[in-house]
Amino acid sequence: DEGIRLYSSFYVVRSRCASANLHVDWGDGVGTNAFTLLAPLEDYSGVDDFQLLYEASAAREAVAGGVGGGDGGLAQYRYRLGEAIGFGWDF
Repeated sequence: DEGIRLYSSFYVVRSRCASANLHVDWGDGVGTNAFTLLAPLEDYSGVDDFQLLYEASAAREAVAGGVGGGDGGLAQYRYRLGEAIGFGWDF
């Protein structure tokens, strides 16, 4: 049984956020068998605090198009209308 399967989907609404909530969507054992896909439904390009924060290394930052120091600290991926970001267990 091969092919892509959608196991669950969520519509996330956020009205406020007091601080970053860093977490892992998929554990090490999942490998490339599961992915997270984030697709903005509105234009958030003019909003500074509604973006994807992640722990970055210089290599990940270069690949993901993030902004930040590249020193293993926090970096930010800026959502763009019409573009999605997908990632697996090691993001």
